[in-house]
Amino acid sequence: MIKSHEIKFPTEKVVLRPRFTLLLTSSAEKVLEEFRQSNAADAGIVTKIIDHHVILKISKSNQHYWSPQLHLEIENCTSITKLNGLFGPNPTIWTLFMFLKFVFSGLFIGFGVWAASNYLLEQPTALPITLSLLMCVFGIGVYFIAQFGKKMGEEQMEQLYAYMCSIISVEEHSLNAINN
Repeated sequence: MIKSHEIKFPTEKVVLRPRFTLLLTSSAEKVLEEFRQSNAADAGIVTKIIDHHVILKISKSNQHYWSPQLHLEIENCTSITKLNGLFGPNPTIWTLFMFLKFVFSGLFIGFGVWAASNYLLEQPTALPITLSLLMCVFGIGVYFIAQFGKKMGEEQMEQLYAYMCSIISVEEHSLNAINN
């Protein structure tokens, strides 16, 4: 059995949503049934099952703003079952960060066009260039805030992963990869 302190996540990489793949010898239906029968409330974890997808979240009483969730996709292959896992923040937080990145990117392009137009018209370009660079700084700031949030939720990521491993009896299965 993998213990939570033995689990290594790619936290040093530039990855906001770590992924992993497990190759299982059990059928997908059996794995889904194991999750249905598990008593997640005892572990402080909420389990949602939709078709061949399992979503593991930290219970409301233990959640904080940066609490992660683990999305598992369980698919049957020829002789094995493939379990794809994806760690991520709460979907509303993820949407907020994607929206901010989109806004800053759009403003960066807009201010860049403004600067190019002013340059071609031989007008002052200091303001649009400054605003364009400011959008770059804000975009990089959003990235680092997201990295900080991932770091704050790392312990809970390990808790979710360890809980998943205890349900599917990882000692019987091979860990294929923890990758981007």
